[in-house]
Amino acid sequence: MWCAHTCTPRHQPPLQQSSNINYTSEPEETSLTEISEIWQSFESQKSKLEAILGQVLMLNATQAKMCTYLETLNKKVNMVLEADKRLRALAFLQPKLSAAFIDLLPISTMEDLSEVERLLHPDSNDLMRNKEDLKSFLLFKIGNKHLNSAVRTAMSFVMTRTIAANFSFKGKTKLKFSNLNIFKVISDTLSGYIITPEDEVSFTDVVQNWLKHALIPKTKCNTAVPPQMKKILSRKMTFVMNNT
Repeated sequence: MWCAHTCTPRHQPPLQQSSNINYTSEPEETSLTEISEIWQSFESQKSKLEAILGQVLMLNATQAKMCTYLETLNKKVNMVLEADKRLRALAFLQPKLSAAFIDLLPISTMEDLSEVERLLHPDSNDLMRNKEDLKSFLLFKIGNKHLNSAVRTAMSFVMTRTIAANFSFKGKTKLKFSNLNIFKVISDTLSGYIITPEDEVSFTDVVQNWLKHALIPKTKCNTAVPPQMKKILSRKMTFVMNNT
């Protein structure tokens, strides 16, 4: 027979909660200890970082001094190199004006001009030597000047303003300067300065202005050579050119 008594679960007594909970201070003490250790580690790292920063600042100061020293040294080296360049320039043989031109340049008379033209004429036996000697000496006189200054220097060296006053570049009212052999030498000498079409125009303009502002002494006329004088000069130049 089924026993209801046996199937009934036994009654278990309820769990009794202990009223004696142990609230110890160990977790709190452990947390404070860890914080203290972290703080000590931070202070230690901070000291190390401050020491490293001090070394970096010292290195920066040293580098700044080194940069200043190197800049000063660089200036001194440049001064020495510049002085050496000047000494080398003095040591090089300076070109001398050919004996054929010594008493002719700068051209101060029409007779001198005729002689210079004869020396530079295509039929001259010493044309190449005379031309190259004159070009070398002109380049030496010009130096490292810019185009405009170089043209004025070359013009002043080969011709006085007294003679230049008798010429214009195109020869409309005066003798034609661009037909002279001396002009061709000047043009060849300054060919290295003339790179662009603008340089060519600038070269021509400077020559024109230099001739235009040349002075004519002992005369009130400053615009043109008298027609009779122009004919005489032209005949003389033609005679010299035909007999060279």
